[in-house]
Amino acid sequence: MESGDTRGVAQVAQRLLVLEGGGPDSSARVAAGVTKACQKLAEVLVPIVGERGVRALLARSLALSTRSHPWLAGAGPPAQQPWLALQACIEKQPPAPAIEAALYLLESFLDLLARFIGDGLVTRLLREPWPEVLSKEPT
Repeated sequence: MESGDTRGVAQVAQRLLVLEGGGPDSSARVAAGVTKACQKLAEVLVPIVGERGVRALLARSLALSTRSHPWLAGAGPPAQQPWLALQACIEKQPPAPAIEAALYLLESFLDLLARFIGDGLVTRLLREPWPEVLSKEPT
């Protein structure tokens, strides 16, 4: 995965969503999957960029995502429990737009993170909760 490599980042985002149970059959599953992925990302990122850094990355990712998915503005600025607002917002959508927005949000988050801390560190961090996510084999 390299920052600016939209295909690679998109594949990683898709794998994260699938690994966390974000199946295409319901918006609730998509919302739960993206929420779990974001929570796991936050757990490995807080020691490096701090809680404020994670919230800033989420806020920027949401801002970028609302350009093509305006309804994500309902997730608002990251609050005390930012993942709950995101989950509630995605659950309200039909499955197809929910998946599209969830992937866009994860892609934005990962791309911003790679630009901030570098591709190598992002790769190592992703392998902590998801050792299989950067494998060459499709999921």
